[in-house]
Amino acid sequence: MAEDKEEALNIPEKESNATAKALSVQQALDTADEPQPPLPDPKPSPKSGGVGDVHYYQLIKNNKLAIGVGFGYDAMTGYSNFTYYLKKTAGFERKTEGVANDQEVWIKTVNMAFPDERREIQLEVEVINEKTATPRAKFMRFIKEKQVLIYGGHARWGSGFDFDSLEDKAENIDLTRDLPKAGIPANEYRLWCFLSCKSLRHKLKIRRMFPVSKYPIATVYSKENIYSDWPDAVIQTIIEQGTLYQMAVRLDEYEHEHVVKNLDLFTRIYNNNVSKQDPEARKTAAIAKKKMNFFFQLKMKNEQYYEFDAP
Repeated sequence: MAEDKEEALNIPEKESNATAKALSVQQALDTADEPQPPLPDPKPSPKSGGVGDVHYYQLIKNNKLAIGVGFGYDAMTGYSNFTYYLKKTAGFERKTEGVANDQEVWIKTVNMAFPDERREIQLEVEVINEKTATPRAKFMRFIKEKQVLIYGGHARWGSGFDFDSLEDKAENIDLTRDLPKAGIPANEYRLWCFLSCKSLRHKLKIRRMFPVSKYPIATVYSKENIYSDWPDAVIQTIIEQGTLYQMAVRLDEYEHEHVVKNLDLFTRIYNNNVSKQDPEARKTAAIAKKKMNFFFQLKMKNEQYYEFDAP
């Protein structure tokens, strides 16, 4: 997620008839439905033949795929959206037996193809967030034990995974300091996904400390700032036995949808407040205009956010 804090908005419940007068607002409205150029392909990995095959037969152990998902500080909206996806969209069920009171585990059985046959595979998704007790310790366990690791939250300029505020560091995981102590097994294929701003820095640090010749970890990461967390894009691609390329494309599509929705939201908020005279409405309009222009520029740039690296 982007590192800066967004100022709160007083969003009105009812629409008004006010119209946008600023040029940037009119540009946003005029171009809202224009077709955009297609997203560029994620940069191919030279070792993957360009598609980044995921070796599911190596990820899955005893017909079970263990997935750990961590939502860092200030990512509770992403957590809520993800648990809604698990329960309502993807049909996962909350596991109640064999889990501790402070564990949140979701399970689903899917039929997956292997070179010799199709098998029933249990996907087991354990989720933590900033409000989970001892999130740092739990995510360190994910790093050691889970075949698939997903982090969504602040990148803290590539230093690591952050489960508390910028001022507090007790629940942070510093890649350089902590990963060598995590007990990551050698010669075991893993998939790690970093859904945070410019997490290319995470990937580069990990590659330096854990060379691919000994630690075959496939990674999906962002090369730009991102503005939301989409672990469901990763999970859905796994259910479909998709490639790293397809995973990166889906993450890009979700991010672009998020940009367009925010452009529409802040345009409407601006229109609803720009003609009002009370100070609170004028403040709301000013903030909305700033945010609207920001998302308008993102829409026009049509960024490619995600890339992948296949061992």
